[in-house]
Amino acid sequence: MKECSKCKETLPVTKFRKRKASKDGYHTQCKECTDSCSEFHRQQNREKRKEQDRARSLKHKYGISLEQYNELFERQGGRCAICEKHRDEFKINFAVDHNHITNEIRGLLCYHCNHRVVGRHRDGSLLRKVADYIEQGTGWFVPKKKRPVKRKPRGR
Repeated sequence: MKECSKCKETLPVTKFRKRKASKDGYHTQCKECTDSCSEFHRQQNREKRKEQDRARSLKHKYGISLEQYNELFERQGGRCAICEKHRDEFKINFAVDHNHITNEIRGLLCYHCNHRVVGRHRDGSLLRKVADYIEQGTGWFVPKKKRPVKRKPRGR
């Protein structure tokens, strides 16, 4: 039996984690108290850890600091550089768009624009041709299809 230093309850030693450094070979707090303390600490530092992870990721992948990312974000007014939708409309952060050959950073894009609009395109003239093509028209239209009328089954 051992007394927990936090909740002051006397519990069997099986309720304590092992610790070689202590005299009796067990932690001073019971498993329940250390778990609740750890969870409290995790909750307090969740945002700080997220920011640190984001900064580490930006530095590793793109060689920019979180401050540089935020500066680019402010320069773009908090909006995607292509569709101009605000960051609040998305669940995830904007991606750092860059040229995969020269590695030059172009701006911040939402997931859709980064993967579907820009993708791996490197030729701006081709994208301009696509834009011109989309804006042109022939004046012909596909006729709207009439939906078949659903008939009620006859009662017998």
